Amino acid sequence: MIFTIGHSNHSIGYFLEILKEHGIQTVVEVRSIPSSKFSPHFNKHNLILELEKSGINYVDMSRSLGGRPQDQSVLNSFNKIEIEKMEKKDWYNDAISKLVEISKDSKTAVMCSEENPAQCHRGYIIAHTLLKRGVEVFHIRGDKTYQKAIFIARQGALF
Repeated sequence: MIFTIGHSNHSIGYFLEILKEHGIQTVVEVRSIPSSKFSPHFNKHNLILELEKSGINYVDMSRSLGGRPQDQSVLNSFNKIEIEKMEKKDWYNDAISKLVEISKDSKTAVMCSEENPAQCHRGYIIAHTLLKRGVEVFHIRGDKTYQKAIFIARQGALF
C-alpha cells in the first residue's frame, strides 16, 4: 500500500499533522524541483528538517519520478508526459520498483505540491503505474480524508 499527498499551501504543522494522523513513516519526494516560492517551509532542506524532527524519513526521487523529466523523449507535442512512453523507460521502472520496496518496510507517502491528485502527475502517472502493478494506492486529501486511487484522466490537459 502506498499513499500520495500534495503539500498544497498548508502550514508545515498542519502537513505534519496529516502525515502523523495517517501513520506515514516515509515521505518520497516527486517534485521535479523540490522547492516552493509560495510555501518556503516546503523547500527541500526546510522540509527535511521538519520531517526529521517528527521522526519521518525523507527520500528524494525527484529525478526519476518528477513531473518534469529530463528525458524529453517521454513527452508529447504539448510537453506533457505520455505514460506509455514513461513506462518503457528503465529509469522510471527502477524508481517505481524502489518505491514499492520502500513501502514494504515503511508506511510511505509520495509527495508533490498539488493537493488534487487528478491535477498532479502523482495521481495520473505514478498511481496508474502502481495500480497496474497491483499496488493499492490511496490519496490523502487536504481535509485529512483519503480516497482509494482509481484510473483517472488528466484534468485540464492532454496526456
